[in-house]
Amino acid sequence: MNSHCKKWMLGTVTPAALLVLTASLASADLLADDVLIGTSGDGLVFSDPAEGVLEPGGKAVTFTRTRVPDGSGGFIYVDPFEEIITDFTALSSRGDVTNCFMASKPDVYCDSEGGSGKRVKTQLTGRGAFDMRLRTVSSATHPSVDYFTFGKTSNLTGARITSLSLQLLDVDGNLMGALDPADAVLFNQSATGIGLGARLPDGLFGAGGQEGEIGFFSSGRAPLALTSNVDTLEFGALSNAEYVANFGTAFLDDTMTPDGLFWDDNADPTDEASLVAWNNHANGGWTYGTLDTAANLNARLTELATTLGVDVADLGYVDGGLVPDEIVAAANANGLFAVDAVEDLRNANLNFTMTVGDVDGGEFTVRLVPSFAPIVSSAGSLYEFKLAGYLDAAANVPYYDLGNAAGYQTAISDLMAMSAADRSVALTSTGYSFAPAFSNLGFEMSRDRLKPYSTSRLNQKAAAKA
Repeated sequence: MNSHCKKWMLGTVTPAALLVLTASLASADLLADDVLIGTSGDGLVFSDPAEGVLEPGGKAVTFTRTRVPDGSGGFIYVDPFEEIITDFTALSSRGDVTNCFMASKPDVYCDSEGGSGKRVKTQLTGRGAFDMRLRTVSSATHPSVDYFTFGKTSNLTGARITSLSLQLLDVDGNLMGALDPADAVLFNQSATGIGLGARLPDGLFGAGGQEGEIGFFSSGRAPLALTSNVDTLEFGALSNAEYVANFGTAFLDDTMTPDGLFWDDNADPTDEASLVAWNNHANGGWTYGTLDTAANLNARLTELATTLGVDVADLGYVDGGLVPDEIVAAANANGLFAVDAVEDLRNANLNFTMTVGDVDGGEFTVRLVPSFAPIVSSAGSLYEFKLAGYLDAAANVPYYDLGNAAGYQTAISDLMAMSAADRSVALTSTGYSFAPAFSNLGFEMSRDRLKPYSTSRLNQKAAAKA
């Protein structure tokens, strides 16, 4: 907490009021401005200078309000130190938040505009847990303070995540639920009005959020099932009907996301390209999604057809229908279209509030623990883990299914019926023939999404037809 904020707080609380506050309520810690001590385990906090996120990738903001409602649903700028808000239970919107753990972007705060890039981006990179050690500082004048967390995590483990546990640990590595709440950091389970939970980005599933007014796959959101207590949030299966029909119930790995056809409509040089279609292997290939609201759809289709140099009727647009080959060819020949991974299918937004008490040692740990299907969890080596992840995906991700998913399910059942030693031998020997031929299933699970996507697979498809 900076000295300016301290000066303001003491200057706006009378000595008598301060005395009552400290006498009636036990003091507690605050999150330090330089909150991130370090990380360990199978993951990282992603700093992205291209988006203005500087090292170390996360920061804490305390008692800093930059906007207040203007009465019309919008906001106006005010003195950052106008008032103290410590209780999140009465807040109805993340735009009201003044205390948070967020991405380390200069001049961006908890209540900054939506779309300003406030989420701390974590990447899970392996089969083990990932820890973030966070620093607290003591405060003699404040009771427990709530901090909303703007989080996002990406699955780069190499396998589908069937559940993700978010845990709060003390300085000794023990879950904090057994402690007196006054001496712990615990999840505020009553802060549901500002979004306790995890879900896929709204641009794919939901009302669109910052990505627009629609969800490409579905107008309904795609949350991960939540089971919560004071020190653990367990995020489980996805239940959105469209997601389940195409991708199953688990959280996809980076290598398992489908290709998308993206259109740079040049309407706004600062926005992202629009997703027009995705490559659904099990259903004939390039498939349209929802392109706009019903009120705006005709105008959007006219704009798309004009860009491609075709008539609207030639688009053959049906939400969920196949893209005509002629439109694929036209997009391939047009520099405003490109093929890339639909990466947000392996990203989940995490929203939660931590109530900070008087923390022993001045630090605590936020731990993310991924869980996997039994065949994946049983792997005895990293090689086996990767192979098991491939097998699990082939058996359980619907858009991969070219009529052979049942065979992979049988193979998994046979492997799980073996002893651990026999399963290791069988899985390893299976890999000698299975892994090199895996691209024949109709997808490329071994591509590295973290490197630039240099080869357009739309170009490859066109070349194959030539």
